[in-house]
Amino acid sequence: MIKIPIEIGDTVYVGKFKNKKTVVKDITYNEYGLPMINGRPLLTLRIEKLMPKKKEKTDENQVIKLKNLIP
Repeated sequence: MIKIPIEIGDTVYVGKFKNKKTVVKDITYNEYGLPMINGRPLLTLRIEKLMPKKKEKTDENQVIKLKNLIP
């Protein structure tokens, strides 16, 4: 578990160079389970075990090729 001591009302630095002050209005989580502050990601990493499972995509060209092989 990731514990970050940030509460609503705290001031954090954001932006590319972390030089803009922003007051925390809400703390939520995205589809990967990572924390977001004011709708922006707090961390720029992904934890594999928290990520949704990938759905295997079938390539339509492969399906057409397989259909053509069957007489």
